[in-house]
Amino acid sequence: MAGLGAQIADPELIATWLKGWALAHEVPLPAPCGNGWHVEVGLPDQKARYVFAAPEPAFWQLAETITEPLVYLKVCAPHDEIKNLFPSRWATEQRGFMMTREGAPQPARTLPDGYSVTLAERSVGLTCTILAEDGSHAASGSLVLADDMAVYDRIRTEDKHRRKGLGSVIMTTLQQAAHDRGRRRDMLCASHMGRPLYETLGWQVHSLYTSAVILP
Repeated sequence: MAGLGAQIADPELIATWLKGWALAHEVPLPAPCGNGWHVEVGLPDQKARYVFAAPEPAFWQLAETITEPLVYLKVCAPHDEIKNLFPSRWATEQRGFMMTREGAPQPARTLPDGYSVTLAERSVGLTCTILAEDGSHAASGSLVLADDMAVYDRIRTEDKHRRKGLGSVIMTTLQQAAHDRGRRRDMLCASHMGRPLYETLGWQVHSLYTSAVILP
């Protein structure tokens, strides 16, 4: 496993992020599993997930012993370095990025003409929604307040509304809301497509993130 320590993830940060993810998705909170965590997700497309801050022996033991489809193994490690270490029944997904930011939010971005934005309180956080002029859904995102951190989740812009800056409006609105509620640390899991947007808003890559699953 040599060479995986170039971007070593902070286990405490990953644990708090996963707690926020579980709260956002209204599933049971993570339970310890070795030096990682287990979440019994119970959804049709994801039965459970195991998350590790590093590809330690307990992670690889799970890869050897799990045979049930739709149980995800997720680890903060480069996809290219570990994809061939899984038993053949596992399919690995393209790399993701654990990203963080601290301090004051970026200035609010301007909403394009014809769009409206709302911020709604939830039991554990907030949801930001942008509607088009005809009332259709254009973009949305949410955050969960997990301990001293704001965890961002489900940041999405509909295809026909892309490249209009809506994602930036969602993020800066949520960042300000988190800051107003006393959170000075933010974290999210970004896709390859989403990473450039977040970097323009002051986010930094904390670690790479790889997922594996046995498909039905």
